[in-house]
Amino acid sequence: MDSSQVTNLLVGSILEGSDPFEGTMPSPRAFRLQAKRRLLNLLAQEQLSESMPQPPAIGESVHIVSNGKYDFATWIPEIIRWIGTADSLWVSTWTLSRPNALDIFAMHDGGLIAKGQVHFLTGLYFKRRETATYTMLLDGLLERGGRYKALENHAKVLLVSNASKGAFFTVEGSANLNANPRLEQYVITNDRALWTFHRDWMEEVFQTTQKNYRSTTTPREQIVGFSHRRAGLGVLSVANDVHSRRRIIRAKSNPTGDEAEIGKFAVDIERVIRHWLPCLPAGCVVTCPPQGASWPRDHFAERLAKAVAGLLAIPFATLLERTGEKTGRGPFASLKQEPFKTIGTAPPAVIVVDDLITSGITMKLSMEAIQAAGAAAYGFGWIG
Repeated sequence: MDSSQVTNLLVGSILEGSDPFEGTMPSPRAFRLQAKRRLLNLLAQEQLSESMPQPPAIGESVHIVSNGKYDFATWIPEIIRWIGTADSLWVSTWTLSRPNALDIFAMHDGGLIAKGQVHFLTGLYFKRRETATYTMLLDGLLERGGRYKALENHAKVLLVSNASKGAFFTVEGSANLNANPRLEQYVITNDRALWTFHRDWMEEVFQTTQKNYRSTTTPREQIVGFSHRRAGLGVLSVANDVHSRRRIIRAKSNPTGDEAEIGKFAVDIERVIRHWLPCLPAGCVVTCPPQGASWPRDHFAERLAKAVAGLLAIPFATLLERTGEKTGRGPFASLKQEPFKTIGTAPPAVIVVDDLITSGITMKLSMEAIQAAGAAAYGFGWIG
C-alpha cells in the first residue's frame, strides 16, 4: 500500500473518535435486473464444480440451494477457474474464517487476482470478537495494497470480474465466508450492471472517514487505550485512573528526570499509537504542545515525545509555539490559552504527544494549529 492510500485511510479518523477501519452505512438503493433466469436445485450435489460446470451466460442468473458441502468462499476459485484471472475481488460478509482468508491471499499472491485489488467489508462482530483472524486479515490486506472496512454489515456479496472477457460475476447468498454445513441459498449472475450496482455501494463505504451508526446489537470493543472527548476532541490516552495520574505527576516533579521511567511511559504510548495507526502516514512526525506552566523547569512532555518518536522510528519536530500574552509574574504565570501557531512548514501528518491531559484545551489548540497549517493531526497522551 503506497503512502497516499495509507493517508487516505487514516486522515481525520482519530480526531472523530472512530477507528480508521470502520465505515458508515451506504445510502439505500435498488436495482432491477431484466434477464433470463434458470432455477437449479442442487440439494443432491456435493461439489460446486460438479453441480455447475458452466458459468451463467451474460445477463443470466442461476439460483442455487446448497447442501452445506461447500461454503461461500468456494465460489471465488470456481469463478476464477472460469475466467482465468480476476481484475478485482470485492467481498462483503458478516464474518469469515482464517483458512478462507489465507486462500484468498494465496490466489492474490499467485497472480490469479490483480495486485492490490482485494476489497473487504465485514461486520463489526467479526472485528470485535474474532480478533486474531481480524488482525491476520487486516495485516494481509495492508501488505498487499488491499482495503478493509467494518460496519454494521450483514450483506453477503462476492464480486469477481474480468473486463477483457466481459465477465462480471455477482454472487449473492445467505452464507458467510466460513465453513458452514447448513442449507444455504445463492444467486450467481453474470451482468455488468448488477456488478456495478454492488461495487458502487461498497465503494461508498470505503470512502467514508468516520462512522455514523450507533450499534444496538454489539457492545463497543475493549480498545487499547482510552478515548477522551474533553474540549470536543477525540484524544487517546494510555490510562485514565487516579493512580496513573499520581505516577506521571511524580515523574514530572523530578527535577532531573528519570530516563528509564520516561522510557516506560513512551513504550505505553507507542503501543496505543500502533494499535490505532497500524500504518503511519508518509512523512509523519511527532511533536508536543509548547511548554506552559512547567517553565523554567524540565519540559517533560517534550522528552516523552522524543522518546516516543524514537520508538516509532520517525522524527521529532518542534512545531508549535504560544501566541497569548502573559500577565502577572513569571513567564507563564497567568498565560491565557490563546490559539497556538505552527513554526515553519508543517509536515503532511503529525502525532501530538502529551503527558497529562486534564481539560483537553492544550491538546485541542495543538491539533487545531496543525490542522490549520494543512496537516493531519492525531492526539495521544499517557494519562487523560
